[in-house]
Amino acid sequence: LNFLFRQIEPAITELTSEAKAAEFADKEEVVIIGSFKAGSEEEKEFAKVAEKLRMDYAFGKLDNKVYFNDVASKLSAVKDGKIAKDAFEKFKTPGIVMVKKFDEKYALFDGDFTAEEIEKFVAKESIPLMAEIGP
Repeated sequence: LNFLFRQIEPAITELTSEAKAAEFADKEEVVIIGSFKAGSEEEKEFAKVAEKLRMDYAFGKLDNKVYFNDVASKLSAVKDGKIAKDAFEKFKTPGIVMVKKFDEKYALFDGDFTAEEIEKFVAKESIPLMAEIGP
């Protein structure tokens, strides 16, 4: 069923409210959030990657950076909003941040806004440095 939902839903979720942000943040271990001026080249490049990787990752878009704090603070990996606050202060528009429930909890994109560079960022940052070892 997850396959069907991913195909039916848009590749990028519009994060327009705290409730929408909370729902989005709880979906996955890794969420990739972009903030762009509508119709910008950066947004178009982000959309290309989201469309290509939609089966593997959840992509969201902010109209502005206000809702970023809502998204990051809802993730179970974030304690007391500290990581959310730190990431929020460093996050710029246009920008991309990956919020994850492992390792350093978030990664900010600092490359050129091309689909190729964004895809490299996602591939590199979405894999835990160390796998969880169990019994």
